[in-house]
Amino acid sequence: MQSYALGRLAARRALAELGLVGSEILRADDGRPLWPDGFVGSIAHTEERGIALVGLANHVAAVGVDVEKRRPVDEIGDLVAFGAELEHITNQDGTTNEKRLLELFAMKEAVFKAFYPAIMEFFGFEAVRIEPVSSELATCRFVQQFQVEVELPTEFPVHWAWDGDEVYAWVVLARNGD
Repeated sequence: MQSYALGRLAARRALAELGLVGSEILRADDGRPLWPDGFVGSIAHTEERGIALVGLANHVAAVGVDVEKRRPVDEIGDLVAFGAELEHITNQDGTTNEKRLLELFAMKEAVFKAFYPAIMEFFGFEAVRIEPVSSELATCRFVQQFQVEVELPTEFPVHWAWDGDEVYAWVVLARNGD
């Protein structure tokens, strides 16, 4: 099964768990999933695995998920890490810690997937800063201004975890009061 199809299958199963059976998740011209009314979600996949996070829109403001398979990524460090992030991904000998870089990459991908549907403006890795808090939790904040009427959070949590040679990153932002 193609990786795209694995992600869509995971999304349909997640919607079914929330009571919406047999729903199709269409694709917008920009590639993002179009969720049924009343739902928000995010899809990610590797060649072997598809995952989805879905929530009820009256409880969840934004959700984003990413999965990355461990691979050499040293060449993307300058595109992903900025400021204090560079210190976090650098080993004591000055080389790049590829595992931390891949974690950072996955976290920033999850942030993009969570907030692009509200912002509707492309933003790159430089738009956010991520500061690790613990071994599987970080704090994220936007450092770029956007031309949107949606109020963006000042800071929000980003989670990540390893399962074998895959790193998962996710953002779930509850609506105010939840």
